[in-house]
Amino acid sequence: VLTCYIFTPLLILEKHMSFWEAMEASRKTVLNMGSHNMGVLLALVVANFLGAIFFLFPLLLTLPITTNALSEIYDDMYS
Repeated sequence: VLTCYIFTPLLILEKHMSFWEAMEASRKTVLNMGSHNMGVLLALVVANFLGAIFFLFPLLLTLPITTNALSEIYDDMYS
């Protein structure tokens, strides 16, 4: 479920959408993506979850990687 709404903050900031519009657009975008990108998004969510389990140090490594990967995927899809 979390993976479907992963682009919501980016859509709110860049496209100036309302919260619910951004949620719907993010869900539609993720569901229409290919399996390769969906696997990458799911792997990023799992990496952040594992980083949170082991607390601070792994999370400090996974969050910047996730942020950069999401911005690249977002730029490819919405540019």
